[in-house]
Amino acid sequence: VADAYYVAGLIEEKQKEWQKAYGNYLRASELDPGNQQAKVRLGRLYYFGGDMAKAEASAVEVLAKLPNDPAALTLKAAVLTRKGETKAATDILTALIAREPKYIDAVASLAGLLTGQGDRSGAEAVLVKGIAASPKEAELRLALISLYATGSDLPKAEQQYVELIRLDPAELQHRVGLARLYAAQPDLAMAESTLRDAIQANPEDDQRYLLLADFLASRKTVADAEQFLVKTIESRPKAYALQFSLATLYRNTGKLDDAEKACRAVVASDKLGPQALRARSELADLRMRRGRPDEASVLIAEVLKENPRDNQALMLRGQMALDRGDPLNAVTDFRSVFKDQPNSVPVITQLARAHLANSEPELAKETLAKAVALYPNEPEVRVLMAELKAATSDYAGASDELANVLKRDPKNFHALNAKADIEAAQRKWKAVEETLTALKKAYPEDARVYQRLGYLYFAQKRPDQAISAYEAALTRVPGAIEPLTGLANVYLAQQKPQVAIDRVEKALKGSPENFLAYALLGRLEAAAKHNDKAEAAFRKAVALNPRVAGTHVELSNYLLARADAAGAERALKDGLAALPDDAGLSFRLAETYRISGQVDKSITAYEALVNRDP
Repeated sequence: VADAYYVAGLIEEKQKEWQKAYGNYLRASELDPGNQQAKVRLGRLYYFGGDMAKAEASAVEVLAKLPNDPAALTLKAAVLTRKGETKAATDILTALIAREPKYIDAVASLAGLLTGQGDRSGAEAVLVKGIAASPKEAELRLALISLYATGSDLPKAEQQYVELIRLDPAELQHRVGLARLYAAQPDLAMAESTLRDAIQANPEDDQRYLLLADFLASRKTVADAEQFLVKTIESRPKAYALQFSLATLYRNTGKLDDAEKACRAVVASDKLGPQALRARSELADLRMRRGRPDEASVLIAEVLKENPRDNQALMLRGQMALDRGDPLNAVTDFRSVFKDQPNSVPVITQLARAHLANSEPELAKETLAKAVALYPNEPEVRVLMAELKAATSDYAGASDELANVLKRDPKNFHALNAKADIEAAQRKWKAVEETLTALKKAYPEDARVYQRLGYLYFAQKRPDQAISAYEAALTRVPGAIEPLTGLANVYLAQQKPQVAIDRVEKALKGSPENFLAYALLGRLEAAAKHNDKAEAAFRKAVALNPRVAGTHVELSNYLLARADAAGAERALKDGLAALPDDAGLSFRLAETYRISGQVDKSITAYEALVNRDP
C-alpha cells in the first residue's frame, strides 16, 4: 500500500500537483518508515517550498541509512548551495556523477550550480558529458539549449533541438521550442516552417494547428491566421477547437457577426453535444457584448437545461445577474463554479465582486484574501481590492491599489474603469472625464467607453456631447440597446419625443430583428400617447423572440395600464406557453388577476407558484 502512495506521489509531482504529491509521499512514509525514497521526495518538496531546515533533515535522515543514495546526496547539495556552501555542494555532486554518470538530477544540479557561479564553460562540459552518458534524456539537452540561448550561441541551441526532434519526433514541445528559437532571431520563415512540420508529424492533433494560427496572427497578419483556419476547417469540419479559435480571432478583431457565424456552425454540427453547448455559451457571451442580454439569457438557459453545472454558462448567468443589479443570484452562480475551480482568479474575483454588490464586504474580503495569497501581483485581484476599499469609503487606499496596477500597465481596462468609478463616487467629475478620455484613447473601438461618456455628459446636462458619445458607441456596436436607450433619454429630456422615435426606427432599419429596440420603441410611442403604434411595437418585440419574459411583461403592463385586463392576461399566458417554468411570469399573472379584481384566480395562481417553488 505504501508503494502505491509513493507511485501516486511521483505521478502528481510530474503533473505539478504539489499538494497532492506531498500528501501521498507523507502517507507512504507513515505506512512504511523504511521507504527512504518517499522521505527524499518529501525533502525535495520542502526544498522547493523554501523550508530548508526540513529539507536538510530529510536528506540527513536518509543518508544515515543509505550514505550513497543519489537522490539524498543531490538534495543535500541543493541545500548546501542555498546556504552558500557551494564548494561542498560541488564536491558532493562531482563525486556522485563520477560514480553514477547517468544520474541526471545530479548532472543538471551541478550544471545549474556552475552556471550560477558564472562558469558557463564548466556547466557546458558537465552537460555535454551527461548527454554522452544518457543521450536520450531530454532534460539535459534542454538545459544545454538554455545555456546556449542565454549565451547567444543559437546555432548550437538549434542543433540540440534538431537532435531532440530526431530522438522523439512525437514530442510537440521540442518543435515549439525550435520555432520560438527561430522567431527570436528573428527568422520567421523557419519558425513557420517548423510549426508546419509539427502538423505533418501528427495531423490529428488540433493543438498543432492552433499554435500555427497563433503564430500567424501575432507574427504575420490576422488575415493570414484567418485564411489558415478557414482552409483547415474546410478539410477538418469536426475539429471544433479550430472553429472556436476562429471565433475568438473574429471576436478579438471586432468581427462579431463572423464570430457568431463560426459558433453557429459548431451548434449545427454538434447539435446538443458538449461542443455545441460550449458554442451556445460563446454565442451568449457575444450577445452580451452586443448589448442583447435577453437573447443571451435564452442561450444560457438552453445550455443549463442540458448541463446544470456548465461552468461557462453559470459564469455568464452570474455576470448578467450582477449587471442587472441582482447580486444574490450572482453569488449563487459564482459559488457553484467556485466549487469546481477554487483557484481560478476570474471565478474568485467575480464571487468577491458579487458579495460586495450584495452588501457583504466581509465575505468579499474573505474570498479575495484567497486570491491575494495565490496571486499577489495579479492586476484583476488588485483592481477588486481597490473596489472593496472604495466600498468602505477608503478612497485613498483604493486609489493607491489602482495606481500600482496602472504603473505596471497604464492601459489596464479594468483599472481605468474602476478609477473612473472611484472618482465618480467622490463626485470628481473632471477627473472622471479625464480617466474616461484616457480609456477612449487606449481602447478607441470599445463601445463601453463611449457608453460611459454618454452617461456622464447626459448627467452633466451636456446633451450634444452625450449624443455624440452614444452615436460613437452605436457606430462600434450597431443595434446595442444601452447607447440607443441613452440617446432616446437625451432626446426626451430635450422634449423631442419624435426625434427619439425616429432614431430608434432608423436603428431598426439596420437591425430589423432587434426585439429590444422594438420594446424601446413601444415605450417611446406609449409616452407620446401613440397607443396603436406602441402596442404594435410591443407585439413585434414579443413575436421576434417569444422566449424572453421581459417583453411579455412589458406588453402586459402596457395593456393593463390601458384597462385591458383580458389582453394583459393573454399576453402573460402567451409568455408562459413559451416559458412554462418562468416564475416571474407566473407571479406577474397572479398580480394581474389581483389588480383586475379576480381574487379567486389570483389566490389559485399564487398557491400554484408556492407549491412549485416553496
